[in-house]
Amino acid sequence: MRIIAKLFPEKDRNEIYALLEAKFNQENRLESVINEILYGQTVSGDGTQGSQAVAAANPVEDPTSSVVIEDSIEHDVDRMRSIFPDCDPNYLFEKLDNLKTTLDRTTVLAAEMFEKHDYPKLKDVLDKEQEKEKKEKARQLKMSEAEFLQKFPDPVKTFSDCTKEPSAIYRQHADVILRKEFPMLKYKYLEQILQKYNGHLYPAYQEISALVVKTPLDKRKKMPMFLRRKHSVKLLMPDEADEYFYHELWFVYNELSVVDHTKQKELQRQLNIENARATGQLHECCCCFDDECLLEDLASCPDGHLFCKTCVIRSTQAAFGEMKTKFPCLTGECSQDIPLSFLQTIIPAGLFSKIVRRLQEEEVQQANIPDLVTCPFCPFAAIMPDPDDRVFKCLNPECLKESCRLCREPSHIPLRCNEVEKKAETGMRVYIENKISEAVMRKCHKCGKRFVKDDGCNKMTCVCGATSCYACKATDIGYEHFNHNKKCANTDPSAIHQRDMEEAAVAAKNQYLLEHPEAADIQLKTDVKDMIQDCYDDDEEDEDIYLDDSDSMDEYGDDETDDYDSMYEYIDGIDVELDHYGTNSSFEQYL
Repeated sequence: MRIIAKLFPEKDRNEIYALLEAKFNQENRLESVINEILYGQTVSGDGTQGSQAVAAANPVEDPTSSVVIEDSIEHDVDRMRSIFPDCDPNYLFEKLDNLKTTLDRTTVLAAEMFEKHDYPKLKDVLDKEQEKEKKEKARQLKMSEAEFLQKFPDPVKTFSDCTKEPSAIYRQHADVILRKEFPMLKYKYLEQILQKYNGHLYPAYQEISALVVKTPLDKRKKMPMFLRRKHSVKLLMPDEADEYFYHELWFVYNELSVVDHTKQKELQRQLNIENARATGQLHECCCCFDDECLLEDLASCPDGHLFCKTCVIRSTQAAFGEMKTKFPCLTGECSQDIPLSFLQTIIPAGLFSKIVRRLQEEEVQQANIPDLVTCPFCPFAAIMPDPDDRVFKCLNPECLKESCRLCREPSHIPLRCNEVEKKAETGMRVYIENKISEAVMRKCHKCGKRFVKDDGCNKMTCVCGATSCYACKATDIGYEHFNHNKKCANTDPSAIHQRDMEEAAVAAKNQYLLEHPEAADIQLKTDVKDMIQDCYDDDEEDEDIYLDDSDSMDEYGDDETDDYDSMYEYIDGIDVELDHYGTNSSFEQYL
């Protein structure tokens, strides 16, 4: 309704509503209604249009002169953006400019875009531009030693930590750099050292460079890791840039200057402390009571209480972790807060940006602006006075997601909120469904092969020789097991599967609620019985299922196979001999 009303503002909304209702069950009803309003021609169920609709693809041109367009192209672009907020504006401008001699070009273009759904998304265009800028900025990284140390206060410790698993892109970067920097070494050796440090560049580079430096040229020929001649292969860096990697690479190339800068800074600080001690200008931190603090290393609240930077940073991180946006004086008795302007100079930039974002969100919420709606995926907010407009379209270039303003989930039009499965419900449902599916499978207690039985005797014999009962899962059994357990002999596989799935469903739900107490109030929209039926139907559709491609059909089966001269069915404890191709001679399904 909203989209068509924007396309045809002069059209009566009741008439639009009637057209939409008349085509409620038609798959392409939006396109059909647009074409019917435009040309008086409906779109058939297969998507074909009448002859009058051809005008959309072949705009009518004035035979005598070009059509005068009343609205400017900028106005038309704005109109199209209100309908397609996620579309690239440059694309709209270009398409409208190509239709400058077409009557009602916005309507024609909108109909085409609704039909094809292939227009470029603004988010994709912006992501490509940002990625390109990020790549260039990362590869041409320029910063001073002081700027680098502000981001990485202890770079040696940071880059020597090999416990963190690097990304695949990072590993590709590291691999190329080592091969470029050490062309005299065999690639296998470089790969081995890189793997030794879990793919991290800095420690691998340190060890390899130390080897190269301490090995004279005349001795390299005798060492297996050195090549007789250097690589001549041209190596290219990956297309996707890893910003963290390029900071680490900058440190690899500039480590000596960073270390020298750190030493000079520490020497200067010690000199300042000596001078301050001599003149009685040292201060004490009111939190940790360190009494040899320079004034430049201290922060103060508006009442003049002084604290060292280390204490302020730790308290700020703790308060932010508790979802707080105010950072009070550390004395515990003062009612003043430490100014944000000072926090910005000492805490990590990433933490400060998160604090500012959280402050902005709180200020927007506290403003109590009527009809203000916020995006559930980012801090963007907008005023939506129409209560019937349920879809919130975020205009933040980094987000651009559509969400339901009622349940704050991704847009689910035309379904109602209570008809859509939420993320928490999906997790619970999938967990239960997986457990139901696993309940049908059996696993050999000796070799671990998995199998599902379709028909035949319930005594199962694996290729490894292990035996088990398909009904009660007893292991290492013989035929006498069925003489004493009539249910095991007579139970149909379908009944066994049904029983196991029902038990697994109850156990899975209880286990999930035990692990996720917050899910206690969740009401699944899919009934457990329906899950079991769906799983059972899927099993019946798949007549031959394999879990291991190396397994053959005769690796695990009931005892009624060609390896036996006669077959037995155990009914009421009496051995009934069947012919070689008796009713219980079918093979099992192998997984």
